[in-house]
Amino acid sequence: MSAKRAIKAFISKLPFGEKVLSKLVADRQKREIEKRIAVMKEKGNLSVKEIETALSDSGITYFATCGTLLGLIRENRLLSNDYDMDYAILVESTDSWKKLEKTMQGIGYELIRHFSLGGRVTEHTYRSKDGIEIDFFGHFIEDGELCFYSYDKLPEVKYPSEKHWSAYILRNGAYAGVKRIETQIGTVTVPVNAEEYLTYNYNDDWRIPDPNFKANTGKGCSLLEGRYGMIETD
Repeated sequence: MSAKRAIKAFISKLPFGEKVLSKLVADRQKREIEKRIAVMKEKGNLSVKEIETALSDSGITYFATCGTLLGLIRENRLLSNDYDMDYAILVESTDSWKKLEKTMQGIGYELIRHFSLGGRVTEHTYRSKDGIEIDFFGHFIEDGELCFYSYDKLPEVKYPSEKHWSAYILRNGAYAGVKRIETQIGTVTVPVNAEEYLTYNYNDDWRIPDPNFKANTGKGCSLLEGRYGMIETD
């Protein structure tokens, strides 16, 4: 047993030990988020330009998604409290993820983890040397709809292992293609029907900032009961 695990095991056996551990973890996560927000404020705009330039020559169909898309469409910039970036790729062949990894490595971004569902890779996360993290959500056309997958840990679920996460599917209507728009941070690639796409992900009132919005609660999102995504650290 490592020293860290031994210390955690000792603390957990003390009176109120579990509460102490929970607070320590929460405090550490808060500090990490604050640090990542600061990095995004300083380097986020440049990172978008790097990604757009690299992916434009990659042969991959891509666009901004989730919180990054929300900021670009609603506020014409990145969200001020975002701590990572979200992009999408259209998974058109088994080589799509390999092309992405090669492209991102070419501009200094390291693959740090990925999610899979039923043996199929659905998400990559990369980190730059500056500490910017980017989630790439694989988008698939299934039953005529554009969809992707998201994952979360639910307190009421007993997971088979730490690698197992509850899985959600986010359906975004018919795929309409991509377009480039001008924003405060430069030219970015977004879905042709970006407003409709945001409605599926953030509900009809997405134009109104909601600091209490919870992920995986948009009207296009459904929990996949009994199915688990698997996270792997690369």
